[in-house]
Amino acid sequence: MVPLSFAPWSAYLPVAIAQLQFWRVNYWRKQPRASHLGLFALIWFIVIFGFFTIAATKLPSYTIPLLPAAAVLVALFWRDCMYRFKYGSQNQSQNQPKINRGILFSHIGSIGFALLLAVASLLSPRWLKGDKDLPQLQAAIQQLGIPTLAASIWLGLAIASLILLLRRQGRWIWSAQLVSFVALLLMVLLPTVALVDAQRQLPLRNIAHTILQVRQPGERLMMVGYSKPSLVFYTQTPFTFIAEHDKVLPTLQKLKRNRKRRSVLLVVRARKLKDTQLTSNQYQLLSQSGVFN
Repeated sequence: MVPLSFAPWSAYLPVAIAQLQFWRVNYWRKQPRASHLGLFALIWFIVIFGFFTIAATKLPSYTIPLLPAAAVLVALFWRDCMYRFKYGSQNQSQNQPKINRGILFSHIGSIGFALLLAVASLLSPRWLKGDKDLPQLQAAIQQLGIPTLAASIWLGLAIASLILLLRRQGRWIWSAQLVSFVALLLMVLLPTVALVDAQRQLPLRNIAHTILQVRQPGERLMMVGYSKPSLVFYTQTPFTFIAEHDKVLPTLQKLKRNRKRRSVLLVVRARKLKDTQLTSNQYQLLSQSGVFN
């Protein structure tokens, strides 16, 4: 997830980390605190990355806290590249050629990564096909031409970077990446987020609104199939999550025997309602939004 979430600068993370030479402990102990920004960013990056790698759940959003640290590392890398170009080789150390090779490989890796993302953008609608929880997303994304637009931006970045590299102007590749990132953010990511929200989160907000309107005092809330913490957030009310659909009827019968509840509010995907084995006289359909009842 880190290379994807930090694109298009991901290819420069390894060389940016290596450039710090963090293994030179005695060297860093002698440096003033003001020069430790890169070391601090590296520790920040490793701690977040390591913690969420060990964790059982690995959601894409978990990479967000380490992105500022990655940005600092790569920014320091580009600063040093510009410094070396401006002042020449008079301040270069003996191991500088190795660093230069690392920069070249990073440029090449960045171009290859952009080409790979261009192909992935064109193929992305296929991966959405058959998603029963987002049935209209594929058509909506293709209708707006988002895959083609994203592929064009990534391909343009690869071509611009290659031209700069061949003209020995690799130090300016960061500017092409910045322009591409802004274009992707405004023309691809924001429209895609709006489409996903309309099909994934808006139905849950509608369901939550209905719950807040019709819920009786003390009435229990249940959701079947898989948990949606968003409902807990939108309603500010605890939910009982039931993993298996065939467990719904026994759970309700147990509540009825114990006389703890006269009714419950049940959230279930419409296509899975029959799997709960509830008959039409056992429930009342109060609302339907998206794929949820």
